[in-house]
Order: sequence, then C-alpha cells, then structure tokens
Amino acid sequence: MCTNLNLESRLYSQDKTIVVYFSHSKSTYGTENEKLILDFLKNEFKIEVICPNNDLGDLMYPPNYAHVASEADVLFVWGEYNDGQLSKGCFDELEASIHKGKELYLLEVHGSILHIRWISNIDKNKDFDFFDYGYATSAELKKFELK
Repeated sequence: MCTNLNLESRLYSQDKTIVVYFSHSKSTYGTENEKLILDFLKNEFKIEVICPNNDLGDLMYPPNYAHVASEADVLFVWGEYNDGQLSKGCFDELEASIHKGKELYLLEVHGSILHIRWISNIDKNKDFDFFDYGYATSAELKKFELK
C-alpha cells in the first residue's frame, strides 16, 4: 500500500508552468468520455494536459509511461469502471507518482457528472488481473457537469 500525503493543490493558481498528466486505460482511448474529460481538464484549470495517446504515442515499454507520469506535478487518473478500480497501467503510473509526492486525483464519471476525488492510498488486488489490478482509496472533492 502507498499513501499520498500531498494535500496542497496548485491547479487554480496562476502558475501555468505546472505539468498535468491524464492517466487512463488504453481501453478508453478515443471514447466520448475521454474527450469530455480531457476538454474539461483543459478548460476548467486553463492548463495543458498530457494525454498519453494524443501526446506520447506508443512508448513501447509500459514503465516509460509511468516515468513520464511521475515527472508531472499533478496526475488525474480515470478508472474506467468509476469505482476506484485501476488497470495495471494506471496503477503503475500512480505508484510512480505517489513516491514522488505528486498531487493525485481520481476521476469518476456517473452520467454527465464528473467527480474529482483526492487519492489517499493505492493498493494492489490480491488476484492478478490487468484490468482490475489495484484500487485507489479516495475522498470526494468536487463535482462538475460534463458538457
């Protein structure tokens, strides 16, 4: 288990040099929800967001994505099942970032509502599965309407 102790957010600051990474499962690439979430993040926080399938291409080796994610200041992770469960790739990106004290947020989409949740812990599931590899413990911060 890894614990996130960073409670300080720079997202609404005037500092536009912060780097934000949008972690999400490859199975959600190119979906309508991916586009809605990405547009929301860019418009709400007025910052550039690294989206791996749009900005990084195929890095061939999964740990390369985790390395890029861990270099960002803020990591948003969208678990496709919207219940805290994480794919292996998302878990690895979170794990690499949590050890560096980054800001970590879980995104959940329920209908047209986007929930932003502060991630307090992550842990691996006991049974190995690439799609339900681990989970994030989180607390609700804010809700927004996706348009």
